[in-house]
Amino acid sequence: EIGEDFRRNGVVNTLQKCLGSLVENQPRKPLEFLLSGIDDELGNAKAGKIKRAVNLISHTNPSLPVFQDNLAEAYLLLSSKYDNVGVSPEDFSEVVFLLCTDLPAYVNVLLLPLVERCGRYFVTFNDFVSGINPCIVLREFNSEIEYQFAKLCQDNDSSGSKSVNEYQLAQLSKVLAFINEKSWTFPCSFRRREVDAVDESNITEYVKMLNLNQANHYIPFQGPPKSIPNSLLLLEAE
Repeated sequence: EIGEDFRRNGVVNTLQKCLGSLVENQPRKPLEFLLSGIDDELGNAKAGKIKRAVNLISHTNPSLPVFQDNLAEAYLLLSSKYDNVGVSPEDFSEVVFLLCTDLPAYVNVLLLPLVERCGRYFVTFNDFVSGINPCIVLREFNSEIEYQFAKLCQDNDSSGSKSVNEYQLAQLSKVLAFINEKSWTFPCSFRRREVDAVDESNITEYVKMLNLNQANHYIPFQGPPKSIPNSLLLLEAE
């Protein structure tokens, strides 16, 4: 009887859909992904479009092709509020803010003014991608740095937390400076440049190499890249 009730209420279909989405997206945090998916499905009419768009973007592994599909789905979801003419600057700014809530406050103060869209015109899909990708890059770096220093400090007391935080802020600030210099965002001057997946991959490998140099045998990475592009040398540790 319980199983029949589940089928009648659509619970089985919801779970099947969420599990299928889990396999397709391969999220970093599968439990959070499942919970947000179930919440969106069961409360689809009540769930805000901004929240659903953020879930589509934030819970997907950005290295997978489906990530670009989810970016497009998130854009169309937000654009549907305005007869599909585009995403409003206000909605875009809120999405950016929610994507960056896990970053250190100091980094957010520097990042958000660069990425937020100014003006009264609707945000196009290319502009949407150009603004979201720097946020994703910084989120990835932040997770990478936190993981590495957690490994380093797991046998130490909490006295090392201050230096860890200082290093984290220093590295993220360097990445932020690089993103700004490369015009990966579009402030009021409407500079436009879509983030190149190859550049993103190179930066990630470079950050791994930097931390390998300092963490040595403590970090179980396969190894640093064989060469570093000259354009990334500004990220070098001082």
